[in-house]
Amino acid sequence: YDFEGKFQLMSLIALAIAALPLSQSAAADIARAEQTRLNACIQQSETDAEAAFEESLRWLGEGARPAARYCNAMALLGLGNYKEAAVRLEELASAPDAGGLGDRAVYLAQAGNAWLVAGYSDAAIVSFSDALKISPEDPQILTDRGAAYLGTDQIDEAIEDLDAALAITPNSVDA
Repeated sequence: YDFEGKFQLMSLIALAIAALPLSQSAAADIARAEQTRLNACIQQSETDAEAAFEESLRWLGEGARPAARYCNAMALLGLGNYKEAAVRLEELASAPDAGGLGDRAVYLAQAGNAWLVAGYSDAAIVSFSDALKISPEDPQILTDRGAAYLGTDQIDEAIEDLDAALAITPNSVDA
């Protein structure tokens, strides 16, 4: 029987178990740093969209993680490039690493709004409908899709969405 080999294996397992909290802590630190960077990018996209766009390109060069791709889409929105931002948000929503369903619904709803501002009401309806598949009771998405329906002269569908939004939030000014 190889006691020395068994001891070495047990030592390696013990080291791996001891390192697990450290790696979990490091992962949490990385996630916090990434969130801080994303928040800064979103704020910058509202005040200096060109600088935010440049930052997003640097970040994408470091690795196209979801937060970097989201930063890029927000910077494109800030630059007024709504169509490209909508495409990036839709791509992010369907990416395997996009996060949870709530994140995906947000990306799709934001894509819908970008399409709407860009003048593509039909594309907006598709994005909002996809978001509603994830969050069917979201009154803001219903209201936004109602606006998109109005943009395509689909009055009955618009009324249906706006009525549904009002049923959820009766005092909604938007609906």
